[in-house]
Amino acid sequence: MLNALLKGEQTPKEMAELAKGRMRSKIPQLELALEGRLEKHHRFLLRIQQRRLAQLEADLAELEQRLQEKLKPYAAQLALLDEIPGGD
Repeated sequence: MLNALLKGEQTPKEMAELAKGRMRSKIPQLELALEGRLEKHHRFLLRIQQRRLAQLEADLAELEQRLQEKLKPYAAQLALLDEIPGGD
């Protein structure tokens, strides 16, 4: 939906139809929320925020990979910890 907002080429109804999962049950509310004006400046700010989110996601993926590498020597201990109910 954010990409559709940034392009500014779809109607609120078309954008609401892009909802996935549990949000599909809220399409009428989404249509109302997507009404309004999104000016050039707003799109500019949204693009900046989208880039920030993408960078954070990339950083988190890199951290996760590094953690997995560092935990390899402790695979047996981790397997035991994973057996504890509610410990995940």
